[in-house]
Amino acid sequence: MPHWKTAIRKLLPAVSLLFTALPVMAAADKVIDATKAGVVGDGATLNTVRIQKAIDDCATAGGCTIRFPAGRYLTGTIQIKSNVTLRLEKEATLLGSTETADYLNLDPFIDGSGNPMGHALIVALDADHVGVEGRGTVDGQGVQLKANQNPYTMRPFLLRWVRCTNVTVRDVHLTNPGAWTLNFFQTKGALVERVTIRARGTGLHNNDGINIDSSENVRVRNCDVNSGDDALVIKSTSATKPSRDIVASDCKLSTRTNAIKLGTESIGGFENISISNCQISNTQMAGIALYEVDGGDLRNVTITDVTMDGVIVPISIRLGARLKTFREGDRPKPTAGKLRDVTIKNVSAKNIEMIGMLINGVPGHPVEALTLKNIQLELPGGGTAEGAKVQLPEKESAYPEFEMFGKTMPAYGIYARHLRGMKLQQVRTSLLKPDARPATVFIDVEDVDTATLVSLAPRAAHASTPLRVVLIGDSTVCDYPATHTNRGWGQFIEERFKDGAVKVINLAAAGRSTKTFIQEGRWQKALEEKPDYVLIQFGHNDSHAPDKPESTDAATDYKDYLRRYIVESRAIGATPILVTPMVRRTFDAQGKITESQPPPNRSLLSYVNAMKEVGSERKVAVIDLHASSQALAEKLGPDASAEMANQKGDVTHFNEKGARAMADLVMRELPTAEPKLKEYLKAP
Repeated sequence: MPHWKTAIRKLLPAVSLLFTALPVMAAADKVIDATKAGVVGDGATLNTVRIQKAIDDCATAGGCTIRFPAGRYLTGTIQIKSNVTLRLEKEATLLGSTETADYLNLDPFIDGSGNPMGHALIVALDADHVGVEGRGTVDGQGVQLKANQNPYTMRPFLLRWVRCTNVTVRDVHLTNPGAWTLNFFQTKGALVERVTIRARGTGLHNNDGINIDSSENVRVRNCDVNSGDDALVIKSTSATKPSRDIVASDCKLSTRTNAIKLGTESIGGFENISISNCQISNTQMAGIALYEVDGGDLRNVTITDVTMDGVIVPISIRLGARLKTFREGDRPKPTAGKLRDVTIKNVSAKNIEMIGMLINGVPGHPVEALTLKNIQLELPGGGTAEGAKVQLPEKESAYPEFEMFGKTMPAYGIYARHLRGMKLQQVRTSLLKPDARPATVFIDVEDVDTATLVSLAPRAAHASTPLRVVLIGDSTVCDYPATHTNRGWGQFIEERFKDGAVKVINLAAAGRSTKTFIQEGRWQKALEEKPDYVLIQFGHNDSHAPDKPESTDAATDYKDYLRRYIVESRAIGATPILVTPMVRRTFDAQGKITESQPPPNRSLLSYVNAMKEVGSERKVAVIDLHASSQALAEKLGPDASAEMANQKGDVTHFNEKGARAMADLVMRELPTAEPKLKEYLKAP
């Protein structure tokens, strides 16, 4: 057969599939207005039948998007079918009915507390290419629904996806659910993006935020969750289907219970879970809770770059033997499973109430291969010698929660029991008040590396050992010898602090950039000084022409070097503070700063903005010396500004008068950037 005929024969199946799919794709692009299908947005008319008919007609035609314009659309359970998306425009609200008879339970099950569950306002079963999107709201009216029941037993989820594929939930506001807000069960392929959840303060229980159960290939990003129950929780209620290949990032989480949680339902296990860049606040249980208690295996979990402000316990890990089932026909697992290969790194937590980390296996079933790296925990202290004598019960089969062992811990920092293999790398626990308990208690543990675990007692202001502040940067910061006429602002910092309270180590060097300061080994020397604070100012030399060895790109490696300074400062327990580079004093005809530079140099302002972006991203204070120095220069004008330098035409460097002026600007902002330093400063 000729080669071209063979090639055509090979292509025919693909061409056939393409033309088969085209009608579906075309239909899915179709948008219909819900109100044209008879749906009424007056907040009183029950629209369940009308909305369901619109969905069914849309699915039969191959799919479409059903658009809800501004209005309040009351409905009971509606079931989304394949290739159907609901789009809620701004000011459009789907309102859940407050009558129990208007809800269906299309996939019943028993939750971890033994309660029958499964009702939902919006549900999809065995559907493909489905979603809810738009800037509108889904309001479950859970409080009103509860008021119409006695007892309150029918608690519908807000959105529920069961055995679905290719699900998208994007941009919507979800609020007031009867139970879990957004639930995925045995779903493959889902995206949750820019979703806001408000399910707290309603007086209802089990109001999880994002709830992922026995599902895989799920992506969650840029969501804002404030929930009555766990904020971002991954479960596995199916005995043969673990939750796996799940990635969550860039979320804000706040909750009455746990912010990031794997478990409690865990018969199927968890694998390949990655969670990063999350901010946790006002959380009344654990910031990170990893609970494998129903016989499954939890493995290959990585959680990185998490900040916490206001938690009871930052990290709580439990391998237990509750061994429950949740689906009809499932048999309990015979023994506890495994919890291993977990990495948690780049975590900082403050306003902690109980203990830094609580890690427990059970006898014969240890937690294994745990890595904790660059963890900074600011703990309350105040523990007593009697508290240090407390012995925690095992409670192998109990429901796992941090309070299961009691409210008094025998250690203030880390309690670990039944553990095999733990690396503690750059882990620091610090106290706000003295504590009579030890920093750590380890029971039945093997192969634990604590070489870089640092436990710090509370520091009294003006203690006999002064605070150590390291300055790194370029010629505008550095110390100059007395014989040189230039001065850097770093030379006039220590004198602003109370006598003996602070030691300033100025390691800034002329001509250096973020890159060359590291390459020359200067940054390593700064770390070896074991500072409490590091002030970081670079940018002038980074902005030099691209062919210069000190040059960096503001959008890429300049940011990366700043991130490295931040991470490595925190790793040794130091607090980094960024200082933007001051302006170059070039003026236009109107007396305004122009920041002009000879080409091919780059704009200094791009480096200033990049530093601010990194500061926001990494939650690091930024002293904006660029803005304050510009305001000062423009106030003084070109002639008076020129008097801050030694040589005519030098628009970057300073004499003593100019350097002291820059030091004034830095110190004016320092107490705002780091309030803890205020008490060390001399009175103005």
